[in-house]
Amino acid sequence: MEINTIVETIKQSKTPLAVITGGEPLMHNLDELTAAIQKRELPPTLKHRVHRH
Repeated sequence: MEINTIVETIKQSKTPLAVITGGEPLMHNLDELTAAIQKRELPPTLKHRVHRH
């Protein structure tokens, strides 16, 4: 999915917050996506689940 499509979908939802989850988001370069989200004045949040053994 294109970044512009993602950002437009977020904007149309009128959500006050964008949360990026799944697939170990901190293992990927999300600079372009988070910058595009921030330009729309939405604070992106990376959510990482810690697995405890």
